[in-house]
Amino acid sequence: MVLSYLDGVSDWGPKQASGLMELVRQEGEVRLTARGLPAPGAMHYVLWIAREGTDDVYRLGEPRPQPDGTTVLDLLLPSAVPNRGWNLALLTVEDSPTPDRPGPRHSLAGRFPQFSPEGPLPRSLPNTGLGGGASPGDADVPLIGWAVAGLTLMIIGGTVERAWRSRAGGGSSAPAHSVRVDASVADRAAEPGTVSPRKNNRRL
Repeated sequence: MVLSYLDGVSDWGPKQASGLMELVRQEGEVRLTARGLPAPGAMHYVLWIAREGTDDVYRLGEPRPQPDGTTVLDLLLPSAVPNRGWNLALLTVEDSPTPDRPGPRHSLAGRFPQFSPEGPLPRSLPNTGLGGGASPGDADVPLIGWAVAGLTLMIIGGTVERAWRSRAGGGSSAPAHSVRVDASVADRAAEPGTVSPRKNNRRL
């Protein structure tokens, strides 16, 4: 997160100063590298996180000036940083390195980036019906397709049925009762002791 001279919050130090802060809340890791800040002399820089509009603040540590002119904090806290909806990081100048609350001298500050818990919202919603960009004409296309498919099946079914009936009717011209009679005669002829009419005529 970038820290800078933030209008409405900062009131101390050069306006061209800036810093970069990294906070891993669950691990208690805090890092800050700031440039353009003057040496505090007998005072101390103290880094805080706060929730704007409330009195809730949390002191992270004391950044110290380095020989290269930067002000650095690289700290591993003994426990995780509590989650209280922090939305502001603040660097103050204090008389003590461990004050209970921020004093009136506010140097660099930065606001936490805000993310939606459900992720970014889509620019447009998908068309799932007649709402949105769909039109009644678009909805008629599937209905027409189903109608054409049903009509095709009816035509094919009728053609197949007529062909089957024509084939069944042309297979034999004999009526049904004659077929049954012939079958009964053949059955009697096959019985033992039954004399075929044709053989009987030859004996006579």
